[in-house]
Amino acid sequence: MTHLDPHAHAEELHLLDAWRARALDTVWRHAGDWTHPSTEAVVEAFVSGADPTEAVRRLGEARATVGAGMSETIDDLMCLFRALGLPAEPELVREVAIGWATGTEVEPQTGCTDPVTGLRTRGYLVARMQELYDAPDGARPWDAHALLVLDLRLDGSSTTTRFRAGAIVGSVLLDVLGTGHPSAQLRPGLFAMLVDRATGPATVAAVRTRVDHVTAERFTASGQASQLRSPARSWLEQLPDSPALCPSLVESLSL
Repeated sequence: MTHLDPHAHAEELHLLDAWRARALDTVWRHAGDWTHPSTEAVVEAFVSGADPTEAVRRLGEARATVGAGMSETIDDLMCLFRALGLPAEPELVREVAIGWATGTEVEPQTGCTDPVTGLRTRGYLVARMQELYDAPDGARPWDAHALLVLDLRLDGSSTTTRFRAGAIVGSVLLDVLGTGHPSAQLRPGLFAMLVDRATGPATVAAVRTRVDHVTAERFTASGQASQLRSPARSWLEQLPDSPALCPSLVESLSL
């Protein structure tokens, strides 16, 4: 942040401080790793009136390299918009998400992982469902499993809300279920997880409670709580009798 104009420099410092204070008060976990050259570059672009797209994308990359999750990265950017007194720009939310995905450099994200949610893709979920049918004659292991479906009803919500919801819920599902339960976002706000039927009801309760708590906390703070269903709707969906019907089941849920 180097300027010949002292007024512009002072404005940048003021915005940077306001952004940092909001982030640390609400979403950022570790104060020591918030400040970064990329935050200064984003602030400089906004104050000067330059296009902030590239700076925001680099911010996403930088956040990923220090271990911040997608939801934390997006919420951090939301704090900047609130500090500016401006509505969030969906294009910039998308750019910070793209930057974050680039910065993670996680190999499984090539092809089978959604970089926004951190969950598996819909195709990967279907493939894991179909694996259950590779069993000896007479065995029906698919009967011991079900799809846990979670619906936040984001129809009509803003692009920003959809990005944030995907990132936040994806993070919650990974925290609650781990990687042992293949999970995917079927469409904005609708998630499906492959779970054991015996423990399904308890899993439903745990997931719904955690998702309701986190989304209420994060979206109320940004004034977007009215754009999603709360409490979330959840249920267990029985698997079909044939692996050939698994894609149709997932497709029907996505409609």
